Amino acid sequence: MAEGTAPPAASPIALTDDTPPTVARDELGLGLGGIRLAQQDVPFRINSGLNAGPGFCFLDGGSTPVDDATLADWYPDPQTYADEVVATTRAALDAGHVIDDVAADPSWYTDVIELVGDRVAAGTIDAAVAEQVQDRVRQALDAADAGDWEAADGFVAQAQHLGETEIEDADAAASVVRATLAVRGILELTAGADDLAVSAAAEARCLGGKVYLAVRATNDDTVPADVTLTTPFGSRTLTGVEPGGAAYHAFAARATTVDAGSAQASAAGGDRSTTADAAYDALACG
Repeated sequence: MAEGTAPPAASPIALTDDTPPTVARDELGLGLGGIRLAQQDVPFRINSGLNAGPGFCFLDGGSTPVDDATLADWYPDPQTYADEVVATTRAALDAGHVIDDVAADPSWYTDVIELVGDRVAAGTIDAAVAEQVQDRVRQALDAADAGDWEAADGFVAQAQHLGETEIEDADAAASVVRATLAVRGILELTAGADDLAVSAAAEARCLGGKVYLAVRATNDDTVPADVTLTTPFGSRTLTGVEPGGAAYHAFAARATTVDAGSAQASAAGGDRSTTADAAYDALACG
């Protein structure tokens, strides 16, 4: 309100034509429309929003676990599941519906802790192994709360390894691996959001019998950037490269041949920065 900027909008939750209308739901009982989060679009629990308990329980909604065999049928490839979670979260992030540091949200970690607890109750994960997995995820939550994405990923990677090697029930192990891979994808998404989006390409070309190295860095971000192109044959800085624009320069090698190598594009803008490498092939001219 202070800046006069409208908040992000989303389509309304879909309603039925009944009197009174109720939330329209898919075949799993998940609500349609509204803000779409990974927990709804790529579920491993059924979050219904319904709760018939006493008092204010109706505000809490309800969440029902899905068994491992069903999850294996829905998501036979754990990495594909994780990729879908990241894609849905990236869309929510781009729409402004979740915080920029989305991996700081404790629900990513508590969901895994609860998933493991459900399997202990079902007898498919040994309690001692479960405690090790949950302990690693709790440490990841603490690290994420401090904004240490690398440390958080390390702890979740340990939990994933325990799932892969210490859980005997194959379907339960797959559920833990699936969930931890998704959290690691969210951590990577968050850590990558700190970098400016710039891509680079380099190509050695012949001109007048001499080699020139053509280097181009494209600003794929949403803010202007100052870009420095660095090669074995010199460097060049171009300021204020607009989003979608490119910084380009052809560097004279002053030779008839060059070996294969790489150029570098360093960019800064909007309090963020990044460095991108671009390889080029060997070339002989003349």
